[in-house]
Amino acid sequence: MNVPSDVLLPVSQSPTLPEVIDAAVDRADDRAVESDTRVTLHLIRVLPHVRDDVDVATDRQLNRAAERARETATSSVSVTTALVAPDRYLADPTDHAEEIRRYVDEHGIGLVVLDPNYAIDATDPDLHSIGAALEDEGVRYERPAVAVDRRLPSRAELVRFGGVFLLSFGFYLAVAGERYLYATVTGALTALVVAGLLRNVVFETTPRPARAVLVVIRGIAYVPYLLWEILKANVVIAYVVLHPSLPLETYLDRIDTPLSGGLPVTGFANSLTLTPGTLTIDADGNDLVVHSMTAGTRRDLLDGNRERAVQYVFEGRSAFDLPGPIERQAVVELVGSVPIDPATEPEGVPTSEPDTGTQVTEESDTGAQTTEGPEDE
Repeated sequence: MNVPSDVLLPVSQSPTLPEVIDAAVDRADDRAVESDTRVTLHLIRVLPHVRDDVDVATDRQLNRAAERARETATSSVSVTTALVAPDRYLADPTDHAEEIRRYVDEHGIGLVVLDPNYAIDATDPDLHSIGAALEDEGVRYERPAVAVDRRLPSRAELVRFGGVFLLSFGFYLAVAGERYLYATVTGALTALVVAGLLRNVVFETTPRPARAVLVVIRGIAYVPYLLWEILKANVVIAYVVLHPSLPLETYLDRIDTPLSGGLPVTGFANSLTLTPGTLTIDADGNDLVVHSMTAGTRRDLLDGNRERAVQYVFEGRSAFDLPGPIERQAVVELVGSVPIDPATEPEGVPTSEPDTGTQVTEESDTGAQTTEGPEDE
C-alpha cells in the first residue's frame, strides 16, 4: 500500500512564516528521498470569512510563500497553492480544522507542517489555537523548531491598534460627560492601554478604513429600517396577545445564512431578537436557530428581507441580489405548530436535513487546487 508522501503547509500572516516554509521544503525533500518519488508541497490559505475579491492567482500572501518555497525546493519537490473555503464563514478553530482535514483527505496528504504562530484570523493564536482541533480531526501534524519572533507589531496589528483606540476613546468621550483636560487625558491613556492589550482580540479581520466608513454610513441608514420593522412587529404581537383566542403558531427553524463574517452574523441574529415575534436561540457559525411566534413573522424571516438588509450594511448593493432562505434551500424546520395552515406555510421548506455532502474541487489556470467543502453541523 502506498503511503501518502505529500506535505501540506497552511499559510497565515506570521513573523516566522519564512523559516517554517524552509522547514516544510526540507520535510518534503526528506519524504521524496524516502519514497523515491516526486513530492508535492501544498501551500494553502484557509479563508475564515466569505471572500469574493481574492483568487489563487492574485493572493499576495500565498504567492510570496510559493515564491520562497520554489527558490529553496529541489527538483524532487513541486509546489502548488490553493485557497480553501472562500465562500464559507469559519467561526472557530474546529471549522478551520475541518477544512484542513477535508483537504488532506482529498489530496492524499501525508504530513501537515504547522507554523507555531499560525493564526486562523486576526485573533491572537494563543486564544484560537488550532493544534487541538487538528488532533480531534485526526490530522497528523508537526511544528518546526523555529524561534518565536517577538519583533515590533506588524502593520496589520498597528491598524487594529488604531481601530481599538478610536472605539475605546470615542466611547469614553460619549459617556464621560465632562470635557476638562484631566478627564480627556486619562481617557486617552486608558484607551491606549486597552488598544495595546486587545488589538489581537477585538477584530476577526484587520479593518480597512475606507470600507469601515462605508459600513458605518450604511449602518446608519439601516437603523430607521430596523426601527420600522420593530414598530410593525410590536403591532402584530400586540394584536396576537390581546386577541381572545391568542392565535399563536410557533415555529423553530435552523437557517444557514450567507453572511460573510462574525459581525454580520451577530448583527443579523441580534436584529431578529430585537424584533418582537422572532428570537435567535442559538448560533453556530453561519447557522442560526430562530423561534417565530406566528406564521407571519416566520414568513417575513424566510422571505430574506432582513437578511438582505444586514448584508447590505456590510457588502453594499450586491446584497439586493441575495436569494431568501427558501429560494436557496437553506432552512430546516425543527418545530412547527400543529395544525399548520397550508395557506400560511411557505413553500419549499424541508422538514429534515438537506444533503450537504457535495464537494467540488476545481483547478485554476495556475495549477492550484481550490476546494469548496460542505457545511457541517
